[in-house]
Amino acid sequence: VIAIYVQGGGKAGFHASQNKVCLIGLVSYVVVQVYEHSFHRRFRAIHQDLASLCTYCFLLVSSDNVLLRLPAECTLSQDKLMLDAAGFDTFTQLSSLLTRVTKAVKPLTKARQK
Repeated sequence: VIAIYVQGGGKAGFHASQNKVCLIGLVSYVVVQVYEHSFHRRFRAIHQDLASLCTYCFLLVSSDNVLLRLPAECTLSQDKLMLDAAGFDTFTQLSSLLTRVTKAVKPLTKARQK
């Protein structure tokens, strides 16, 4: 997670970056760097169309699509991410349930758009 944006109070409240948020429902958007699974507990940053610029892919994610914070110690070095055993177990379990999780999140996203 690079940044967390929360909307201020009132109808015309503005979005501001926050260091810490206690409830995910208060979050408007989260800026994250995207990694893909490469081997065992290792992940690598995604370049996609940005490879020629030597930069990585980032996403602006709504709070409906934030599933959880990994209860893990991560090692981050330049463009590589390594999870500990507990974090990788969580990743493996969620990967096996990906279609079910996606199905569950779709109604939340539709409800928020109304």
